[in-house]
Amino acid sequence: MSALRPIPRGALAAAGLAAAAGSFVACTGEATHQPLQPAQLSEAQARSLQQMNEAGPHPFGGLSWSYGFGAGCVLRVQRRYQGVPDGVTDLALAGHVVEVVPYATAGFGVKARDPAHGGTVDLFDAAQRADADAFARAASRLIEPCRK
Repeated sequence: MSALRPIPRGALAAAGLAAAAGSFVACTGEATHQPLQPAQLSEAQARSLQQMNEAGPHPFGGLSWSYGFGAGCVLRVQRRYQGVPDGVTDLALAGHVVEVVPYATAGFGVKARDPAHGGTVDLFDAAQRADADAFARAASRLIEPCRK
């Protein structure tokens, strides 16, 4: 008597779907990131983070954004291009300032700049200056305690 038994047809289909699903997740670019360490946010900071996350999903130039905030003043910026993951940045915000920059062709970018070390990180893009300014105010309120 053989130890091998035929595999039911449904089991092969299920295994194939599971493998395909795993491949799809791998192809989407959704990298797994360590969870942010929990942060104690003031009411104003929590409201600012909420405002940023309400603005982020409205695409401009194909980009949309979402945000998380963790201990050590770490802002997680998740960017999508036309709905496809396009990068995750964890930014330690101590010493950063938030600026609105007009783009040459159209729209405005909101950047976090580190005056002491140089360089900027993209936080948000908007078609209208008022939207970029509102986002910059929310981001500035979120990181204000990080400057102390």
